[in-house]
Amino acid sequence: MALARVLCPIVVGRESELSSLEDALLAALRGDGGVVIIGGEAGMGKTRLVSELVNRAKRLRCAVMSGACSEAELSLPYLPFLEAIGNRLTTENLDELRQRLGAAADELSQLFPQLGRPSAAGGDPTQAKLRMFEAILLLLRDAARDRALLLVLEDLQWADPGTRELLDYMTRRLRSTNVLVLATYRMDERFSRNARSAKSSVSSCTSAAKAIPSCWKRCFATLSTAATSIAPIQAGIGRRWPRCESRAR
Repeated sequence: MALARVLCPIVVGRESELSSLEDALLAALRGDGGVVIIGGEAGMGKTRLVSELVNRAKRLRCAVMSGACSEAELSLPYLPFLEAIGNRLTTENLDELRQRLGAAADELSQLFPQLGRPSAAGGDPTQAKLRMFEAILLLLRDAARDRALLLVLEDLQWADPGTRELLDYMTRRLRSTNVLVLATYRMDERFSRNARSAKSSVSSCTSAAKAIPSCWKRCFATLSTAATSIAPIQAGIGRRWPRCESRAR
């Protein structure tokens, strides 16, 4: 017996939010990448929005990568990135990829041994982390080289500190790239502490965004229950432009 689709093929009551997400994807195609965060309680439509944007990205011939955080107490550092990049590597010609990445391949081999020989340990840990972050960004830009890349990171409420730190770093380094990161987190009461931490990891760069040139665009979307009978769900959308103007509905 054929299985029925779990997700409704029609997006209901999400046209505005979906339009904002598609705008961010089209901006990435023009070389104006960034980070989009979707937060909301379970069942509020985050997965449906992400699924629809993924479908649209594929129709535009964009590369798509995805990974998710784990609720395990001792989850691996950078777990959603490890999953997304690891799956991508299974489809790549590794010899050609190593040539394109150059020295960054050695940095990445600490996380992905198939990429080569790890760099010798030692030196300043902060500089080592910076080199790793830059190597990951280079790999993402390589994945976006033909068109653009949509990187989906799910369940940030369970993100480890390393993942939140890398995501925060990306908000400062993805401008003028073809990479769009779309992340989700739950705002349920049982996850409130981790959700606030995940939200703050991106919101902390608000002050830095004010000094960024006009080519940078950053969206922050939050889905929440509306105290109105007009619609069961209301969305607040803020866009960071050079003057950092925002609006909410």
